[in-house]
Amino acid sequence: YVDGLPLHRFEKVLARHGVGIPRQTLARWAIQCAGQLQPVLNLMRDRLLESPVIHCDETRVQVLKEPGRDPCSLSWMWVQTGGPPEQPVVLFDYSPSRAQAVPLRLLEGYCGYLMTDDYAGYNALAAQPGIERQGCWAHARRKFVEAQQVQPKGKTGRADQALAWINRLYAIERDLRQAGDAERLEARRQHSLPVLAQLKAWLFSDTPKGATASAQLYSLVETARANGQEPYAWLRHILERLPAAQSVEDYEALLPWNCTPTAPL
Repeated sequence: YVDGLPLHRFEKVLARHGVGIPRQTLARWAIQCAGQLQPVLNLMRDRLLESPVIHCDETRVQVLKEPGRDPCSLSWMWVQTGGPPEQPVVLFDYSPSRAQAVPLRLLEGYCGYLMTDDYAGYNALAAQPGIERQGCWAHARRKFVEAQQVQPKGKTGRADQALAWINRLYAIERDLRQAGDAERLEARRQHSLPVLAQLKAWLFSDTPKGATASAQLYSLVETARANGQEPYAWLRHILERLPAAQSVEDYEALLPWNCTPTAPL
């Protein structure tokens, strides 16, 4: 999962080292391991929901063997990021559906800022009391890039003007990359808001189980990396201690910001 290596390729890697493990066995181990780690994932979700800002996006995934569905049917991986700056959380959730019921379920009870694209599937969640929806600049910029690509060659159009405004905002953010929250907020008020005001004036002037396990394991790996942990060392650390975990406190101790695994040999 760290290297994005499909199991059939990993099977061949193991075979070259004299280890004969069928990919079916590897898949079964991944599914069973992900299921055992669900308590850790639950705590990660609790921490995510405490975040003042959550970013959410959905991306296509194809599951070949899903009961009652054609192999060509599209399913979805819902990605959510958030958490305190010192304890970032990245969660992946698999669903065969892209309906608004999915984000409603994933972020039930959340209060704070929700950063998404303009997909209507987030509308019901954004309408919940305590949630304020924010637009994603990366998605907004993409539309102007697409418009720019269909302009006559060598001609400058409205898309170029919009991208110039957006690039000014991006330049401000690059300068603030190492800034703290308070400094970033003040700089955005002083420098970004005037640019946004000008831009606004210009714009309006005229296998389901396997897929679920993948989502769980991606969540664990990416949250480990976001917290500066080497994924293999952290997973080995918590898997060795998982059988003895009985209480919430035991599982809390396994979270990537609460333990210091030794590096693998």
